[in-house]
Amino acid sequence: MFPTADHIRIAAYHRWERRGFAHGRDFDDWTAAEQDMLFALNYSLIVHQKLDGPEPTYLGGRQPRVCRFCEAAAPRVSFAPFTRPIPQALGNHTLLTLDECEECHLRFTEEVLTDFEKFVLPYTTGKAVPGRGASPPMPVAAFKGLTKMALSLVPQPELEFFPDTLEWIANPDHDADRGAFAGLGLGCYVHQAGPFRAPFVALARRREDDAPMPYMLVFLGTSGLVFEAPLPLCVRDEDQEAGATLVPRVSIPFGSPPFGSIDPACSFLPLAAGEPKRNARMMVSPR
Repeated sequence: MFPTADHIRIAAYHRWERRGFAHGRDFDDWTAAEQDMLFALNYSLIVHQKLDGPEPTYLGGRQPRVCRFCEAAAPRVSFAPFTRPIPQALGNHTLLTLDECEECHLRFTEEVLTDFEKFVLPYTTGKAVPGRGASPPMPVAAFKGLTKMALSLVPQPELEFFPDTLEWIANPDHDADRGAFAGLGLGCYVHQAGPFRAPFVALARRREDDAPMPYMLVFLGTSGLVFEAPLPLCVRDEDQEAGATLVPRVSIPFGSPPFGSIDPACSFLPLAAGEPKRNARMMVSPR
């Protein structure tokens, strides 16, 4: 579903109003309002977790302990009292998970999560700024890291739509399955969203099957930045045409972003090509 010109005009007016009726940014107001409306009409927020809440939040069940990534259960595999689905370096202090075995946690940390941390470091330290200069491509390993974090939060009934995604993030050969991404325009949007109350992670799910948009989007907010990306290889996206998929560019999916002297800037970072194969250290077979 696409917003009408009247809907966008009204939303753009409200953005201008919230900015104190400052002139000179009418095009930016229109563009941002169009993206906000596109998201609101086509997506529902199904997960929203603060990463520094007052009390720990646990994902998964205590009994039985079953790993959502390799489907192995205790005592076949060992489980720590809890693991962090999102690294602490990204602002996660209170979101914990019970359904990730120690072997999978160690493997993903070494092979993809550290790559995502390295990818975001220039942005969180101010060496790279969204919307300014050339945007370097996103390493596939880093994209897998963001996807892995999203899959840690996907509700259990929804995991059946991501069997290929689960297999893909566990493959140390980052060039494998590259042909499946041809023409899809996969990558990561980096928003300079300004200050928000707490670091967060969120998932949004497409409402209608015929909407030309990814089935699920992940948002990770940290250090005044929001990283937004579609979850790849979803069964619910198999009928979509290459090159015809839209991703609404929304910095904060659960409310209006802060309005300062400028509107939030955004850069799109496409996936890089030609990454080296890594040695596998999988003692437990993935899905």
